[in-house]
Amino acid sequence: MTDPKILYQNAIKSGELLADPEQAKLINALQKKHALFTEKMNAQSHWWLRLSKKARQTIPGLYIWGEVGLGKTHLLNFLYQSLPIKKKKIHFHAFMNDVHQALFRLQGKKNPIKQLSEAIAREAQLLFLDEFVINDIADAMVLAGLLENLMASGVCIITSSNTAPSNLYKDGFQRKKFLPSIELIEKNMDVIEVTIDRDYRRLKKDSLIRYLTPIHNQTAQELSHCYNTISEGHTYHDPLSIVGREVPNIRYSKSTLWASCEQLCSPPRCSRDYLSIAERFKHVIISGVPVFQTNDTNMVARFIKLIDVLYDQDVELFISAEKDVDDLYPKGKLKENFKRTQSRIIEMTAKGGVTPL
Repeated sequence: MTDPKILYQNAIKSGELLADPEQAKLINALQKKHALFTEKMNAQSHWWLRLSKKARQTIPGLYIWGEVGLGKTHLLNFLYQSLPIKKKKIHFHAFMNDVHQALFRLQGKKNPIKQLSEAIAREAQLLFLDEFVINDIADAMVLAGLLENLMASGVCIITSSNTAPSNLYKDGFQRKKFLPSIELIEKNMDVIEVTIDRDYRRLKKDSLIRYLTPIHNQTAQELSHCYNTISEGHTYHDPLSIVGREVPNIRYSKSTLWASCEQLCSPPRCSRDYLSIAERFKHVIISGVPVFQTNDTNMVARFIKLIDVLYDQDVELFISAEKDVDDLYPKGKLKENFKRTQSRIIEMTAKGGVTPL
């Protein structure tokens, strides 16, 4: 059986990662977590030890946070890949979407959150939630009971985030009701900050050949040429049906969707809408991305979700925008969250497509 340290060393030897003392500290923490899982698995494999403390122990989770582009997800993957146990990896947006759907189905049942947590525990001893961020009051209200019940059911939660636990859902509506979730994370998970003076996405890819700016008379022509090159099958100009709702667009085919930022992010949309788009299309062209203003919070939040989902699903992205990616959101409530979006756009629109970190 391999372990996180071996996988990390192999990644350095292959040139996939650069040796870094801060990353090495995180790998040591992952290695300790791997050792705890190994002890638990060994105890559970012998019938005379199945009632021992080691066999029944709940392993504390990991909350890894730091600036965008530092390889947090990539490093957590080393722990996830090295454990031959029941496990599940899912983007946080997609996870919460599944949670809300499951709770809707459990309406009228006794202790629905407990039932859902026990169902998750039957499927996964290790739950990897990528990109932990709270922007939605519905997520904030559900999370405290969910985390508590998952941990009580013996699930080890590991997650990456760009935000310290104490700053989650900062300035959010009725944030006081979310504070127990923060206390639960800080008490029951090992919280580790990653601070590395480099953005691995910018190091790996520095050419923005799929990002067109500024918008001018030739932009539509260039995007049309791009669409014709990557598109497969018949082109449609009708509204697209997604999760029972119509999505206006510029055009689409079997493989490619071309829509404006206004069409995708201005109307109310949820993560499920964007997941359906990502599951259906290999390529997405987003045209007319504006410079977002401080009062565009809802549109910015949807744009962040859209980019997160496209990135997580390895969708090839093409964009036309008013300004360079670093100038799309100069100030606003979601400025910190948008840094991740900027880093991901840089990576996704560079030559070579998406390489998840």
